Amino acid sequence: MPVAVLSAVLQRTPAVRMVAAFADEVFESPGAATLKGMASSVAVLGAVDSLAGASQSTAILVADIPFPAAAVVGQAFKMDVTVTGSAVTYAHSWDVSNTLPPGITVQGATLISGYWVINDATPTQGVLTISGTPTASGTFNFTIDAYQDANRSGSVTPGSTWITVAAPANQAPAIVTQPVSETVTAGSSVSFTVAASGVPTPSYQWEKNGVAISGAVSATLSLPAVGTSSAGSYAVVVTNAAGSLTSQPATLTVQPALAPPAFVLQPASQAVVSGSTVAFNAAVTGVPAPTYQWVFNGTPIPGATYSTFLISGANSANAGSYWCFASNSSGSAASNAAILSFATSSNPGRLINLSVLTGAGSTKLLTVGFNTGGSGTTGQQSLLIRGIGPALAAFGLPTAPQPDPTLTVLNQTSGATVASNDNWGSTPTNAAAVTAADAATFAFPITNTSSLDAALVSTIAAGGYSVQISSNNAVVGNVLAEVYDDTPAGTYTLATPRLINLSCISAISAGGSLTAGFTIGGATPRTVLIRAVGPALGALGVPATMPDPQLVLNASGGGVVGSDAAWGGNPQIVAASTNVEAFSLGSPTSLDSALVTTLSPGGYSAVASSVSGAGGTCLIEVYEMP
Repeated sequence: MPVAVLSAVLQRTPAVRMVAAFADEVFESPGAATLKGMASSVAVLGAVDSLAGASQSTAILVADIPFPAAAVVGQAFKMDVTVTGSAVTYAHSWDVSNTLPPGITVQGATLISGYWVINDATPTQGVLTISGTPTASGTFNFTIDAYQDANRSGSVTPGSTWITVAAPANQAPAIVTQPVSETVTAGSSVSFTVAASGVPTPSYQWEKNGVAISGAVSATLSLPAVGTSSAGSYAVVVTNAAGSLTSQPATLTVQPALAPPAFVLQPASQAVVSGSTVAFNAAVTGVPAPTYQWVFNGTPIPGATYSTFLISGANSANAGSYWCFASNSSGSAASNAAILSFATSSNPGRLINLSVLTGAGSTKLLTVGFNTGGSGTTGQQSLLIRGIGPALAAFGLPTAPQPDPTLTVLNQTSGATVASNDNWGSTPTNAAAVTAADAATFAFPITNTSSLDAALVSTIAAGGYSVQISSNNAVVGNVLAEVYDDTPAGTYTLATPRLINLSCISAISAGGSLTAGFTIGGATPRTVLIRAVGPALGALGVPATMPDPQLVLNASGGGVVGSDAAWGGNPQIVAASTNVEAFSLGSPTSLDSALVTTLSPGGYSAVASSVSGAGGTCLIEVYEMP
């Protein structure tokens, strides 16, 4: 044993050696908490030491918290030790030896040869402060010596004690700072931050619109270069062994970057029959949303400040050049000029085919309404009406067709059945009539007389009718309802009844759509009003309507020729709806959609779907504008 160490051991009094041995024993024995307290009291209150070069002292060490001290991992700890007694009233130097808990130190001390040393304390500073935040649990024993003189000399007041560091008790998470909503411009970076407490330390999982974001597991969520798709509600789930808590949501609003107007749909030139309704349409992108001003032969048209400009009963006075001027705070742009001219024709543009494609079967009916007639017309109209199921298989649609549809035509006024068919080839007479009408109307042919498709040819008076497609089985599948103008070629006159309206109401599943097809026949363009109605149906007592239907109008040859999402109270739509006696869409802020457009002869399809992807009941309508 080194001489210095041996000398120190031998110089300890018997009382101190007994206390030290007793303390070492209780550290390992059961009931240690009680015995440790007893040993500490003897060491602190009654111990007298006689180290080499030091004299005895009757003073004692006094701590501001009881010996032994108790601490908790992760929580701040502080203990002040002073000297009191008849011979020593303060300490000029101290040393602390052995093991302190990790994270706890002697304030103002220097580590010298394994001792924490404070030297030359003044009378007002004769306090030993042991403090910090422990990082590990366990029992840590150490010795404190207080000296009356500097450099650890003079009377000494010794003591032995320990700190018991306990693991912290579990505490459920609590959110100290909630994430804050942000509004940024597209392309910017943004972050959301949360501060939470809890034992053990909580973990984090960020969510967007209630769906966990992969890898977003820290207290801060950083989103670089956000786009409009980044907008939404963000929250974080904070979790530890004691529980779980979700923060308040923070909304991210992403505003598009500023951009000047740019035309994505140019107004088209029209050559129409005098007295027709004409619609010019334009579509512009830009941020903020641009304003519109239509111009006729270089002069702004009062009140013509929407994307659609409508002329009712157009005549030669309206012939000329039309163009649209769009502007916002970022700039302005002018459309191409569209020329309105007039033609004379005994074969004016008109609706010659109406169709709806959706699902039907079991208890789900497909009902399509249509009107035949028109101002100044008399007599009856010959129509080809079909309910196509099995024949759709040839077109490779993603949904299987209805295998056995049946067709019924009802008078909307009386409810009486006008005509019906189940299996188009069931009689040679019906099969022959349908085959001839398929060829005359350019409908795709049904060639297999054994197929279970339904079709018939009927001559009916002007009025409103409904086509109902049901099934002879419990299968729900795609079915196509069609109504064709079967007026013999070369016999049409302005007094001949024509198709003037198509409508279909159907419950659409989430993510689904409803498609209405129509064909403009004749030799000149025709203006039509198309509507996709959801919210406005609620005023008519229809439950569970689609909240936000949008319209996309496609040409059969390819390409979008018009679209709308939320009609916005456009007075041109109000005027057109009133003209055709369609029910009002009500509030300008409703999310119903509508567009009025003048179309050249050809085939078109109007697709109604939800902006948000929601399901619900939707009505799609196509009206001929007089």
